[in-house]
Amino acid sequence: MSNDAYRRFWGPQQEADFQTFMAFDPNVRTWRNAFQRAVGGPPQTEGGDYDYRAAWLAGQGPQPVSGDTVPHWGSAGKRPGHPTEWKQQFMTQFGIDPDTAGNATPAQSSFLNQQLVNDFLSNLDPWGTLAPRRR
Repeated sequence: MSNDAYRRFWGPQQEADFQTFMAFDPNVRTWRNAFQRAVGGPPQTEGGDYDYRAAWLAGQGPQPVSGDTVPHWGSAGKRPGHPTEWKQQFMTQFGIDPDTAGNATPAQSSFLNQQLVNDFLSNLDPWGTLAPRRR
C-alpha cells in the first residue's frame, strides 16, 4: 500500500483509534520522551517526511534500536525524501537490513555508494553550496 492509499477508507473511527494509540501506547510514550530529550522538542507527527498513520496501519510503532537512545519507527511510514528511505529500498533489493548487513557484496556496495552520492547532492543548494543538514 502506498503511504497515502489508506486515506480512501480513513474515517473518524480510524482517527480515534490512531489518536488513542499515539496518546497511550507505552512504546509511543517512550519514543516521545526520548525524542524530546535528544532533540530538545517534540517530534513532528503531522506532515513532514514520515506518515505515522501509515506506519500504524502497517502494524508498526516505535521500537528500540541498538546504538540509539531514540526508538525508531518502521519503514512503512517513510514518505519520498525521508533521509533513510533508501534503507527500505536496500532491504527490498537485498533482503537484509543495511544496519546489520556486515561485509557488503559488490552490488550492495554500489547501492550504498549511490545513496551517499544522492544524499550529498540533495544537500546542495541551487548554487552548489553545501546546505545545512535537514533533520
